[in-house]
Amino acid sequence: MNRDVDKPDKTDDTEDEQFPGQIVGNLVTPDKDETLEWILKGLGRSAETCARLQAGQEAGTDAGQWFYELYFAECSLAIRADCLTAYMARVSKLASLPKLSELIAGCGFKNPEKLTSDQLRQSLMSEDPHWVLLAGGEEARPEGGVDYCYPGENESPLQAASLMGWSASLRNLLTDEPTEEQLLTTRAVAALPGNVIGRVRGVGEAYDGVDVFGRPLPAKGLPGMPDLGTNIEQEGQNLVATEFGYVLVERTKLSIISPIWLYRDASIAYCFLLDPRQMAMTTEMIDRWLDRLDVVEGTDNEVIVSLVEQMGSGEHEIGLRRIAEAIPADHGRDAYLDLLVDSERRYGRLTAEGLIDLTKVSYEANVETDSEIARLIPPTDGADGRDLMGNRVPARDGRPLEVKPGSNVRAEDGARGVTHFYAKRDGAIKSIPGEIDVVDTLIIESDVGFDTGNLEFNGEIVIKGSVGQGFTVKATGNVYVFGSIDAGTTLVAGGNVVVGDGISGRRTRVVARGEIRVGWVEEARVRAGGDILIGSHATQAILHADGVISVERSEGPKGGAISGGEVWGLSGIQMQVAGSNAHNMTNLTAGMDPEGAKKLDLLNRKLEESNKLILRHLSRFQLQKLDVAAIQKRLAASTGPQKKVLARAAKQLGQLVQAHQGILNERKEIDAKVGSTLRTAFVEAADAMFPGVNVRIGDSQRQVKSPMKSARFEMRGESMVVR
Repeated sequence: MNRDVDKPDKTDDTEDEQFPGQIVGNLVTPDKDETLEWILKGLGRSAETCARLQAGQEAGTDAGQWFYELYFAECSLAIRADCLTAYMARVSKLASLPKLSELIAGCGFKNPEKLTSDQLRQSLMSEDPHWVLLAGGEEARPEGGVDYCYPGENESPLQAASLMGWSASLRNLLTDEPTEEQLLTTRAVAALPGNVIGRVRGVGEAYDGVDVFGRPLPAKGLPGMPDLGTNIEQEGQNLVATEFGYVLVERTKLSIISPIWLYRDASIAYCFLLDPRQMAMTTEMIDRWLDRLDVVEGTDNEVIVSLVEQMGSGEHEIGLRRIAEAIPADHGRDAYLDLLVDSERRYGRLTAEGLIDLTKVSYEANVETDSEIARLIPPTDGADGRDLMGNRVPARDGRPLEVKPGSNVRAEDGARGVTHFYAKRDGAIKSIPGEIDVVDTLIIESDVGFDTGNLEFNGEIVIKGSVGQGFTVKATGNVYVFGSIDAGTTLVAGGNVVVGDGISGRRTRVVARGEIRVGWVEEARVRAGGDILIGSHATQAILHADGVISVERSEGPKGGAISGGEVWGLSGIQMQVAGSNAHNMTNLTAGMDPEGAKKLDLLNRKLEESNKLILRHLSRFQLQKLDVAAIQKRLAASTGPQKKVLARAAKQLGQLVQAHQGILNERKEIDAKVGSTLRTAFVEAADAMFPGVNVRIGDSQRQVKSPMKSARFEMRGESMVVR
């Protein structure tokens, strides 16, 4: 069992009764985690709660390493994943030194350090708590391996296991632009040119180790001398760095990697500061890396000089420094419709419970004859930028927008390409994507039921009650419902829809050409040509919007959640909580509509089947990939019946390849059509995302298998990433 948590079995707003701060990391159990099982065997006892986490500054020289934090009644112990160090991490507010000493004595540590009251006060109970070392092991050192040292400090040994742990966190950090949280839990060892980073052990030099529990760690069978990668040379038995950078051990390869990394399509360069030691770095060392990265634009020399001075004095902080920034492309502004009439007032007020209060809204005509009601502002051109290598970064021109005047609106061209819209009559504005009009308003002072019958009106409808079960409401303009829309109802609006309470029922269908605003949705089908804005929650609903689907933060157990059902937001999906503790299936798709996704899935299945058929025919020619010359050569070398068989196979193969290319072309057309939408589409849960949630953006999918505190999925290039 793995689950991301702040605190076990507690609400997010409560303080832990025993320990200061919060339990962080992934809760784990020994039946699912072999390392934890091995640690508990060494301890000789079980723990109330166990969490796997990456240590931060509180672990001192072990910052960045992976630990298992084990919680007992009196304290928590942090055991490094390789069992080479053990710490007391936290103490209970009610703990006493005798009880803690008794616990440590019974934990199976070999030669544990004696805990003192000063350590409790100064380290564990201070405002900035630090872990207290209880026990340390000795790593196994195989024959022909490397005795590492801190670069520039030949007499300061460095465990290979520590270096490998730091290397793993360093590689994870550099995979994507890092977050502040990642930087706090990542450490690395920096080397300067000429620094010795280790000595190669000779033949016969092998030493077994022991872990913190005194269990043997055999050296036999462990890898010896690593392969030397970039920026490292061997001088006799010493391994020496040739450039400034960070020591990286990956499997059996040892390298010095660049401290400078480029992000955001080479528009920004960061220098990482991950080693807290004082170092005599120079600006020339930075310049050499910038030259190797072909950086010619945007270098900030003042920042580089300041960084070098801080490193030289040891006053630098762990983190990163922006040392170069390119000239970004300035994309043009899209055309937009500027409404000059405050239509938002007609949408009511969102309450703390997530409902929409429409009772204080006036629905009298808000437009007078000949008044200007809107302006269409034209797009602007973009200005190209340059990346750090001096390459042109093309800018996108603003996209045009077509807005047609309705029968009660006239349009006039103005200065600088602005189009002005004027009302031909009194009434209410109807503004939906691509159209603006002025319409009449029908006000129903009661529920829609047997007294009113079904409603159909050429204009907007205001219903100061609810829409009863099984009734139908249709309007060419907006529809406002003060109450709820009950099961089996059909509501169709040519404009926007605002529902004060909620929409419920599996047979309920609400469709709007514009946006839909509602308190909550349960089991119903809701389709909008614009955004869908939900005040409280959506449960087991089918939602489809050409804009963004958003669920606001609100009071109550379901507040802010999308749980169950299918949700399609062409521009994106935003909520506070995705899924639920029940792990019910919740499908969240952005960047595509259901028809597009269905067509794409069908094409992908066709491509998969086509690939299988092509490979089957290639196997007749003993080939794994298409090679026309090799097929022709095989045909020329064959005779008799075999030649006929191969000729027939070659003809069929050609037909299959042609059909395959046709499917690929269809796929490319879909990719081109949705490409711009996918680049900006997103799925975001601000507070939590539970197992059972399926996230899809375009053709990329991910099933959430363990709880996430917060997550934002978006496309980066061809891949979906989570932030």
